[in-house]
Amino acid sequence: MSTDFENDQIQRRYEELEELIKRGVEPYPYTFDRTHQSRQILDTFRDDDPSGLADVAVAARGAGLWRVLPLFRHQLE
Repeated sequence: MSTDFENDQIQRRYEELEELIKRGVEPYPYTFDRTHQSRQILDTFRDDDPSGLADVAVAARGAGLWRVLPLFRHQLE
């Protein structure tokens, strides 16, 4: 059974999707320009100083994502 909160959340996601499209952002891109591989990031960047990660782009799929996610913790803070 859906709650009002869930309905509001879904509505908000659609609004954010529409906003991305209006700004010319492809929300589900077919290609991705990778700058580093996961191993390079783990070997190069320290966990206590995420500032060097500003220009790093890494593509990840669901499998094994749990090993890569800690690298992006600074973006959630």
